[in-house]
Amino acid sequence: AFYQLVLSPVAFCSNLNEMYVAAGKNKLYADQLRGSANHYADRVKELFEKDAALTRYFHDTLAGGKWDHMMAQTHIGYTSWNNPPVNRMPPVTYIQTPKQAGLGYVVEHGTRDRWGRATGFPEFDPVNDQTYFIEVFNRGQENLRYSIEPKEDWIRLSKKNGTVRFEEKVFVSIDWKKAPREWSSGEILLSGAGQEFTIQVPVHPEVAKAKGFVENNGVISIEAARFTRNHDSNDISWTVIPNMGRTNSAVTVMPSNAERQIPGEGAPYLEYTFTNFTGGELTVDAYLSPTLNYQKNEGLHYAIAIDDEAPQVINMHEGEEIPDWEYPEWWNNSVTDHIKKKQTTHPDIEPGTHVLKIWMVDPGIVFQKFVIDAGGLKPSYLGPPESRYIRAGE
Repeated sequence: AFYQLVLSPVAFCSNLNEMYVAAGKNKLYADQLRGSANHYADRVKELFEKDAALTRYFHDTLAGGKWDHMMAQTHIGYTSWNNPPVNRMPPVTYIQTPKQAGLGYVVEHGTRDRWGRATGFPEFDPVNDQTYFIEVFNRGQENLRYSIEPKEDWIRLSKKNGTVRFEEKVFVSIDWKKAPREWSSGEILLSGAGQEFTIQVPVHPEVAKAKGFVENNGVISIEAARFTRNHDSNDISWTVIPNMGRTNSAVTVMPSNAERQIPGEGAPYLEYTFTNFTGGELTVDAYLSPTLNYQKNEGLHYAIAIDDEAPQVINMHEGEEIPDWEYPEWWNNSVTDHIKKKQTTHPDIEPGTHVLKIWMVDPGIVFQKFVIDAGGLKPSYLGPPESRYIRAGE
């Protein structure tokens, strides 16, 4: 019973996830001419065959075949809601790698030149105290010996040399006691297999005094349940729903049949203190649970503002119509991703500390996350991890 109900779902899903990760690495590493591309191609095949073995065990061996056919539904290779007739292994790529070792590398969140080569890191600053990595990889079959050396004593590395068959990461951070007191850029020298590369390490020591959620390279990410202050009304209150968000908890108002409110006129609202180092236009993505439009044609609304702006009233169901002949894209995305994103624009926001305000208008909206883009947001499925939070006086 334990294997059937608990362990087998874990084993199946763990194996499946590892297979898809290996397939993704194979595709990326083949593009980068890494020697490990073929290893991950082989690994995909091994895991695909392991899935079949797990299925056979469930059908033939577990409890003497009691649950035969129970796990027979196709579950690999979906392209639409209608499952394919057979499981299909993800496509893989094999490359011909030279016998001699070859040096390659990637820089976490790195800048690139017009040929796509990594040239350096994003800025390090003492508020976020970032640690980024350089991933050193081998483009050949023989082991790669490499060395990595900072040209400035304020650049810290997790190691100075190594020998790799495939790849490994070297972590880079800053000794702020030794770092220059104004904007500067240092260098790291990476060498091996007869090649040599210089990687830029820019630092920005003089950042504004920060409070609340702090910008990191053009992004501020806030979990909705981590509000700075909540303001309830006499009969409506904000409620945190533990673990409901995709990356944390969620927040909504109770009771769920409360009357519609007018923002700024006693309506409950939340405050999130944040600090941005980049001035100008900010965009805010609100991550919402995909509540159905039970208000029929009206949709469910909330309001948003930064500081003393006039609140923008947002309809989370705006533009959502269901045609007779097919499921629309917004429906498919809501079901598969279990999230809706609504974006607002806020012009002329000065660098410094501000307050993001979220008002309740209609009940039933469940907030999971807010992502403020100050020019550095990159695509990701779950959104960036939560920004560092600094309390007053820290």
